[in-house]
Amino acid sequence: MSPHVPTRPLSPEPYRQRVQFSRTSIRFQSVTREDSGRYICEVVGDGNHISKSEVNLIVQVPPGKPLAHVPSSATVGARAVLRCSEGQGSPPPTFRWYKDGTELPQDPKSSPAFRNSSYSLDPRSGELVFEPVGGWDTGDYHCEASNNVGTPQKSDVFRMEARSHREQEPGWRWESWNSRWDPPHSELRTPKFPWDPLPAGIQPQSQ
Repeated sequence: MSPHVPTRPLSPEPYRQRVQFSRTSIRFQSVTREDSGRYICEVVGDGNHISKSEVNLIVQVPPGKPLAHVPSSATVGARAVLRCSEGQGSPPPTFRWYKDGTELPQDPKSSPAFRNSSYSLDPRSGELVFEPVGGWDTGDYHCEASNNVGTPQKSDVFRMEARSHREQEPGWRWESWNSRWDPPHSELRTPKFPWDPLPAGIQPQSQ
């Protein structure tokens, strides 16, 4: 492999004990992901004439386990974004998404199983965007990363519940005839009405 020998030659420190340098070559005993890049050899001849040769090195690394970011709930009619990321693979991997164990096609209308869904899927960024969310989008989701090096890697599985706006809002429940209300996750509250008994010692005011 041709070395980079311009005014700023390669520093040997990052390559110590694993790379052999000579005037005309670089020999890697082992490579890392960080070794990927463009290497340039410059040869200076008579009259300061410079000839160059370039080599683009891509170190192939299989992907690691991807991370899936899936909201636990999404509002029907709203927008929901699911993300898949992986930072180890080289070249960068592409991503697939699965719902209940079935791969989501690029075009939901192309599959009877997903024709009711409305989403866009970017295999390069790993984003799966539902716009809008439908009730049928409830399910268990996971993603998969692959770059044709090693075996594809799958994320953990996460469940997303598609809920209507009414289900998302806190509500009140009528409890009994004596005007007691029971708000969720709160103590019982007793509203006062004009006919409630006055505390002892308090006289009603005349109008």
